Amino acid sequence: MPAMNGFQVESLFRDGQWREVSMFMARGNAKVHSWFSDSAANRDEGAWSVPVVRYVLDCAALATVHEDLPTGTAGDADRVHRLLHATHGASVRWPDSSPEWVSDRMNRSTANYSWNDLVLSDAAAVGVWDAGWSIVRRGLAGADRRRVATILDWGFDPGHPGALEEALRAACGRAKRAGMDQLLACCGPPVPGHAVLERLAADADYCQCYAPGEPADSLDRGPYLDPHYF
Repeated sequence: MPAMNGFQVESLFRDGQWREVSMFMARGNAKVHSWFSDSAANRDEGAWSVPVVRYVLDCAALATVHEDLPTGTAGDADRVHRLLHATHGASVRWPDSSPEWVSDRMNRSTANYSWNDLVLSDAAAVGVWDAGWSIVRRGLAGADRRRVATILDWGFDPGHPGALEEALRAACGRAKRAGMDQLLACCGPPVPGHAVLERLAADADYCQCYAPGEPADSLDRGPYLDPHYF
């Protein structure tokens, strides 16, 4: 952990600009919390009261049996922005996005994540980033390897609550056919849609956010988390 932190700090200072640092630690991971500080009081300093949750979706269990939803195109920026903002617009740290922000995000590294990685309906959008990762857990029974990908963007029209589940299931179907076992989705309750993720998830990791300046209304609004930085 000291080596990882040192590497990250070095990169932060490389261009001579200070940037705010956020950390996420699994709740109940006493060992990591003890590394952060030997003092219980200091461990709580900067800790947000509202959690960040990483939901684990089982692709085989959730894969849709219905016709696939279409993928996105560059002409869908307005619709994707509308759906993302309808879901996350009230959240703490939402970047006050615009259709231009969406286009920039989808075109920043098209070999890794772009419009064709979206499943899109009139009322929901889900974007999956496949970075080629596997999670391997080794124990007495041997190694368990699972191919995973990350849901970078998701949003829906609150007037159509079933649309998010439909899009998540369609994304799981596409991921399953591509050889993936699980999709990981980050959420900060009580953002709209968190109950859908909670219900569909096979597992969930609750994490504590450590960052300066938690707003007083964060429990009401929930935090927005870009999984790129998780």
